[in-house]
Amino acid sequence: MPASARQEFTRHHQTIEGTIAMKKCSRLDGNRTIHGHRLCLQCEQSMVATIRDIGNNYTALLLVATKQASVHMDNGPRAQAAEAPSPIRSGAWELCCEAEQQMRLVALAIGWRQGLEEKTTVPLICRKTLERIERLFLVADAAQWFDDLSDISERIQTMLEPPEPLVAFGACPACGGVVWGAANADYGDCAQCASRIHRCAVADRLLAKLSVSAVRGTASELSRACAKAGIRLPASTIRSWIRRGRLQPESDGSLQLSALVPLLQQRAKTGMK
Repeated sequence: MPASARQEFTRHHQTIEGTIAMKKCSRLDGNRTIHGHRLCLQCEQSMVATIRDIGNNYTALLLVATKQASVHMDNGPRAQAAEAPSPIRSGAWELCCEAEQQMRLVALAIGWRQGLEEKTTVPLICRKTLERIERLFLVADAAQWFDDLSDISERIQTMLEPPEPLVAFGACPACGGVVWGAANADYGDCAQCASRIHRCAVADRLLAKLSVSAVRGTASELSRACAKAGIRLPASTIRSWIRRGRLQPESDGSLQLSALVPLLQQRAKTGMK
């Protein structure tokens, strides 16, 4: 065979091998795999990070589950003295058991049988899995492993760091639905029309309603009326405004709800107390 023909044959053979070697990621993200792997490089890197997170967070989850630690939104899990007997937090404990079962199945999938022994901890299984991670990339159901492990990791993270609770800002200017958002957020989402609304727009709508209100009452009654409208105004603040001469009660001691509007607007602009 002439040299040029041999070179052409070699290039053609290498092209065929490369086509066979590179398959689509089994998670159907459009990326290609290499060396017979079932996942693309991005998914493999994500799986490595996921298993590492499970190993790093499992001990904290176990402490929360056995009430040897409590979860604080500002600082995460915090250790506290255990009480005897120490009841468990059922949700966290069930997640611990699920994570343990999942990682022991992973150990079986990669051929590390020590991972099935009761004395072997979840963090140790995670470390040994990372040492043998390529075996997990080669199995036919690698995409299912990816999804199952990601689900476990995300639920552990949510258990240890609960999302900030939402508060109702008030009525949506567009449809009248309730706008919800984080307590310190500038924007919230309408539960009815899904519009992204600035809390000032909600406040302006609420104040417009209050300005034409004929409601009268005591400081406590007006505080409750404001709360129903989505505005937090303690009765003590209203009494303070009366003492400072910013509000003038009627002869019977009652107050006009509409009289609060200018003071609420000033508070919003200047932070007045």
